[in-house]
Amino acid sequence: MSYSATRLTCFALISALEEDTRLHVEEAVGDLEPLDIFTKDEYEKVVDRCSRERISGAQLSMGTLIQFIDYADGIQLLNRFSHNVDADLKEELPRLTQAISKIAPIRNRVAHTRPMEIEDLPTVLDFCRSLRTNGNKELWPNVGLAIEKISQNPSYVLSLNINLKGDPDPGPMHNLPIPDFDETGFFGRKKQVERIKRIVKGAYPVVSVLGDGGIGKTAIALKIAYDLLDDPNANFDAIVWVTAKSERLTTSEVVRISGAIEDSLGLFASAAESLAGSFEGDPIDEVLSYLASFKVLLILDNLETVLDARLREFLLEIPLGSKVIITSRIGVGVENPVNLGPLTDDEAERLLYVLARTREVDALKALDKDGMSRVSKAMLGRPAYIKWFVSGVQAGKRPEELLRDNGLFLDYCMSNVHKFLRAGAQTVLKCMQVLPGVRTQSEIAFLCEFNADQTQAAILELLTTNFVHMRTQSGSREVETTYELTEFGRTYLEKQHPVSSDDRKRFQSNNQRLIALGRSLRDENSASPYDPGTLDVSAGEFGAARVLRSAGRKAEIRKFDQALQDCAEARRLSPNYFETWRVEAQIYAQSGDYSSARNAFDRAIELAPDSSSLNYFFGSFLVDENIDLDSGLTFLRKAARKDPDSAVVLRQISWANLTNGSFREAFDSAIHVLTVPGSSPYGVEMTVIALRAASYNLQLDIDNGFIDRAMEFAEEVLHQLECITVEYLIGEPCDRLLLLASICDSLRDHIEDDFLRRKVATFKSRLIEFVRRADASSLDRRIGQVKTLVPDKAYGFITSGIRDYFFHIRDLLSQQDWFHLESGVTVAFMPDDENPKGIRALNVAWLN
Repeated sequence: MSYSATRLTCFALISALEEDTRLHVEEAVGDLEPLDIFTKDEYEKVVDRCSRERISGAQLSMGTLIQFIDYADGIQLLNRFSHNVDADLKEELPRLTQAISKIAPIRNRVAHTRPMEIEDLPTVLDFCRSLRTNGNKELWPNVGLAIEKISQNPSYVLSLNINLKGDPDPGPMHNLPIPDFDETGFFGRKKQVERIKRIVKGAYPVVSVLGDGGIGKTAIALKIAYDLLDDPNANFDAIVWVTAKSERLTTSEVVRISGAIEDSLGLFASAAESLAGSFEGDPIDEVLSYLASFKVLLILDNLETVLDARLREFLLEIPLGSKVIITSRIGVGVENPVNLGPLTDDEAERLLYVLARTREVDALKALDKDGMSRVSKAMLGRPAYIKWFVSGVQAGKRPEELLRDNGLFLDYCMSNVHKFLRAGAQTVLKCMQVLPGVRTQSEIAFLCEFNADQTQAAILELLTTNFVHMRTQSGSREVETTYELTEFGRTYLEKQHPVSSDDRKRFQSNNQRLIALGRSLRDENSASPYDPGTLDVSAGEFGAARVLRSAGRKAEIRKFDQALQDCAEARRLSPNYFETWRVEAQIYAQSGDYSSARNAFDRAIELAPDSSSLNYFFGSFLVDENIDLDSGLTFLRKAARKDPDSAVVLRQISWANLTNGSFREAFDSAIHVLTVPGSSPYGVEMTVIALRAASYNLQLDIDNGFIDRAMEFAEEVLHQLECITVEYLIGEPCDRLLLLASICDSLRDHIEDDFLRRKVATFKSRLIEFVRRADASSLDRRIGQVKTLVPDKAYGFITSGIRDYFFHIRDLLSQQDWFHLESGVTVAFMPDDENPKGIRALNVAWLN
């Protein structure tokens, strides 16, 4: 879906307006409960909006609910709680309430991708400006910031994604494109529009819009389709748009559009795909079947290129209830035709005026009424001519020069637009000439060696000239905005402005570098998807990923502010790329700002909720930093569902269970990791976690008096230990086995039955045998508890049995363990009973 700068600017302002309104609502309602604030209908509406964003009932705090109200809802609530609002705001409430009738319809057009109307942008902009000038401007900080951004850098809106909280689109399913009159509204043809709508609602199954090229056939068809979309009396289940446009008129020839539909079968195949997604068999039969089963309005655009007998037969067989609109330069002969002529002089003059005003073309805005009328008449009422003319003047050409040769107006408009393009825009055009196809903003920045601001400014300039068109399509994870030279623009440029060999080599070299970078990034991520230093990247995100690499390097040397700036730059290049938020989250975590880290992770999850690596990173962060163990486990388990064979993910789940006190689950998951292919690097670590969890769980059952359960668990532990490779038991695992053996002594002390006591003794002897197999020298080690510590002297005493052993910090296997020691802590050690200064504990290891 392609969005105009007008629509995006309206979105930016309305979003800011609603954000400020929500802040006022939060202050006004205070700590009241939702049902004390909303009516029943209002509450159900806002809860429904939350549910469509996958926000569960447990998360529906008042703060969350307020984030799902729109401007009209917010003003109604402020009126309801006006006794709690600021005096300045209370004074403005009547004006804010009155504005609902103007702002709400515009918001709906933006939110539901309906065509914009001529006064939409001026209305929103004037209202937002009035809030800053006619009242207390401090009440509207976000509105002020949006106005400032638009004034200083209008191109910033290109980085926005339209996402207004609201109710579902009430209209039927459709695939209508945003029309090119989105920036100005639809002009004229009121009688023709009403006539065609009456025909569509009446008995005629087919209506055609006929006229010359550039006269506005496609525009009027889209206008009618969007009107019917919101007409409750139309009763269509779906509105489907298919275009057979195959040629574009240039200054000297008719250019064939690459990939255009070649015949009626191709047309019907496209229609069938829009209706069914996929199909087998005859596409005509498939389309007719859908038209018979549902009430469908099928719009076939530019049919003159595919007129044949099959098409005429199809039009004669349209089932009752469904309708077809066609646009063509040639009548089919079986339809109710409406011939479309030029705009009237008044309509042409108005279109020229509005375009000049919308695009801020001072040279045309300065014309008086007679001058505007004279110029518009010279363009013979052709909307396409008027738009190209305005583009030429906008680029800096004098109006009289553009009007000298009516027969070559397309060439004049295009060549003069190009001449006055700034260097950045011309560089992007050269890049697109050398490297055809759709390109993301991130790719363009890399290939042209631009930063995000330079790239956005160049693209915005090109979008206003019709050299480049923008489209939004589904990518590998989220919707993706791409840019491409128009077919006519490419033809013109290659004839009039061929790229020099030096520039061609430069762009091709940059493209090879981009491809190599992408290959390297993908290979790294494929080899180590859970390494925080690698990036999950799609083709259009390579340029942004390069900037994120730089951010990672800066974070490593603790240049956190610069690293975060790189993340913001990467996000401007690729707004929907979740890794920009993930990397930012980990930089915040490195710097110790855990609150910001969590917020950044939340933003990343919104963009890529099903990414196994992202769920792993988020879950690990929540667990390792002891922020939210339950939520951390939830994210880790989701990662495991997406990648069930990853030893890395399962290893982290085992650790999380241990940290969370779920000892039985930690034991089971650690044992499971040892069975997963590729787990050998974590063998000793998982064995330690399994034995730690086993000792904690066994001791817990004993302490709680669950002796039978402790017996069963001890037997299960011994059974699982038989499956563990002996090499994994060397080192710390031997100490853990000795600890389990010591706990078995405690278990036996709680049992009176001689048979069961002998069975527990067998458990202990089997544990000792595991130690013997792994490292016989460890059999001499003892288990004890720290009795006392003398911190200022760095020594203490360990009690084992009836003896106390002296130890110094130097006797610890890891001196870092000193900071974990306290009275009662369990340790393992090697006794030195022959020490002339007294018995001593050597090679002490902390086990708690």
